[in-house]
Amino acid sequence: MNRSHFLTACALSTALLTAGLPAAQAASPSSPVTPGKRPLNIAQFGPAIQSLSAARAAAIDAAVTTATIPQLQSLFAQNALSSEELVKYYLRRIQRYDVNKLNSMTELNPDALDIAMALDAER
Repeated sequence: MNRSHFLTACALSTALLTAGLPAAQAASPSSPVTPGKRPLNIAQFGPAIQSLSAARAAAIDAAVTTATIPQLQSLFAQNALSSEELVKYYLRRIQRYDVNKLNSMTELNPDALDIAMALDAER
């Protein structure tokens, strides 16, 4: 993975992570969708989200919640984590905490999983 791809992946991870902060659990939406706002389409990722087991999601959560960038690089280098798994993990968090709750995400790249798989193949 070259530096540009890594920085892009980190930026995506950071953006996705901020959408799923634990404080979101306490938030109660006054309205599921802001008037005039297009609802987030996460349905297209349903099968991918379901393919990530709860146990694996918990393991990824434990690994990445407080990880530094060098630690994440090490996980990728050791094949202990893949870009595809990381994207599925964050999609799962978006589905759980953001959709019809925070509504902080406005759009998801429909090619996110394909891009992640390409980055895994490159690595």
